[in-house]
Amino acid sequence: MTPLRSFSAAVDRLDSGLFRLAQVIACVSVFAMIVVTFIDVAGRHFATPLPGAAEFISTLLGIAFFAGMSLVVRNNSHIVAGLAVTRYPAGLRVVERVLTAAVSFLSMVGITWLMFVKAQKLLDAQMLTKFLEVQLGYSVYAFAVLALIATVIGFFRLLRVGIHDDDT
Repeated sequence: MTPLRSFSAAVDRLDSGLFRLAQVIACVSVFAMIVVTFIDVAGRHFATPLPGAAEFISTLLGIAFFAGMSLVVRNNSHIVAGLAVTRYPAGLRVVERVLTAAVSFLSMVGITWLMFVKAQKLLDAQMLTKFLEVQLGYSVYAFAVLALIATVIGFFRLLRVGIHDDDT
């Protein structure tokens, strides 16, 4: 096996592993939101709502969102308006795919960087959630790590995008 092929295989394994991790995190967080919501609503029926349920659900929603970004990036499931893409010559379609992947990757770099900066600012300010009184910066750091996973997946996609014709 040539060094390029072994590198490509290692990138594929890492990409698949990160994608699977993001899938699991997204699924678990959505399921946890369902469970917490059910317990809270059932508790309200018996006049004992779940304390801090809204804060917990908000954090789980953020986790689901940022984990879902990896799924969107890897599957190239962004909302796009391809008005005349089918009429482009083949070479121009490749250029369009590379540019789209590059802009997507650079956007993810920016989002990830801003999330890490915001998390640190929240920790420095010792911002707490209203009811549970948990440091808000830790949740935002979790979001930033999930955004970083999406960024790495986006980088791998950028490496591959001109190579595979089936990349839509």
